[in-house]
Amino acid sequence: RAAWRGANLGGWFLLEPGPASPLFENTEAALSARVGGCEWTLCAALDQSRTHSKAEVLDQHRATQYTSETFQEISRAGLNAVRVPFGYWIVTGPTHDDIYHGPALPDLDRAVELAKAAGLQVLLDLHGCPGGENAMRPCGREHSGWTWQQWRREESVAVLRAVAARYQHADHVTGIQVCNEPSPAIPASVLCDYYESAISAVRDAGMPASRVAVLLPVFTQWRVQELLQLWHARGNLLRFDNIAWDLHLYHDFHPAWSLLSHQQHSEVVVEDARSLALLPGSVVGEWSLARPGSYSEEEVADFGVAQVRAYNHALHGWFFWNWHDHEALDRWDMRRGVMGRGRLPAPLGSLGSELVNEAWEVDAWSQASGRASLLSASSLVSFLGRWVANPLVGLYDGGMKSWLRRLVP
Repeated sequence: RAAWRGANLGGWFLLEPGPASPLFENTEAALSARVGGCEWTLCAALDQSRTHSKAEVLDQHRATQYTSETFQEISRAGLNAVRVPFGYWIVTGPTHDDIYHGPALPDLDRAVELAKAAGLQVLLDLHGCPGGENAMRPCGREHSGWTWQQWRREESVAVLRAVAARYQHADHVTGIQVCNEPSPAIPASVLCDYYESAISAVRDAGMPASRVAVLLPVFTQWRVQELLQLWHARGNLLRFDNIAWDLHLYHDFHPAWSLLSHQQHSEVVVEDARSLALLPGSVVGEWSLARPGSYSEEEVADFGVAQVRAYNHALHGWFFWNWHDHEALDRWDMRRGVMGRGRLPAPLGSLGSELVNEAWEVDAWSQASGRASLLSASSLVSFLGRWVANPLVGLYDGGMKSWLRRLVP
């Protein structure tokens, strides 16, 4: 199959402000009450309402958030794939007294069918696992008291098994992702245990390695070495075929990114390209044009083009976050804010095959051209922004203290 050049369809089967902002805003106005910032709090607010049914509100959203025209637009934009994030409750309904609304498999079926009609590949992404793989709204619930032991991993594997069995004959479903942005507090051995079980479940349910890639997330990117070393030590390099390591390469979520010039952001992008070329299998599951600071339109467009060329080095491809987002978040909105403003060409065309350095596809180790120094400002800020002292990392693991306990007994 062709490597993915795609867009995320976030805010559809797992709700969060941004992609689903109109739903949150309209529900808040209708209830005259705060609905919070995640699907859990939205469901809780609707459960308390005497005038608005949770089922009616969410069923209507799922039926209208993305339509047949959406998929046709994505195809006309020169993209070939969509990543479809979903919460586990879409498959099984809520369990363990969770308050989500589901199941909603006919809606997921419709998404798969609409993609096929538009000639698009589909990556099905278990974005919200039972119990949560982190403590943040991308998995469905912001939960300050969360610990990684609350992640119900056996139940998550069962969800993946059910999804794989359901879509095993859909030949345009070419990827399945086993979770999203697992907390850095989760030990690497626990993640590898889960990844091994998840791959086996997907294959046993009828999705062969010859057609379907299984995506294993690395969050943050600074865990790549740790996870790959353990993965290889466990004999998995030759044990499992057609797997890809999923990286999310943002230049946002930390004030340190504002210290970089446009050129220095570009240096980080080039180094990311080299890292992707070195990985045995990779995908950039999320990226955007967002970064703190003020940049000219020319620099914004240059940043977008540079990222496409860099992420083309990922063997399995990339997905922009998101196809559409809140109107104020134009650098997260591929349809209106990026392609609609000429920041990337529409259709994507030949840019989808251009590389930072073609020689890296042969030998990324020996080609030193463009490599940023490990002590450069851009590399240091990349490390800070994506790992050390990142406030999101602290929240994702239920508090930075729990992470520090892993380092200091």
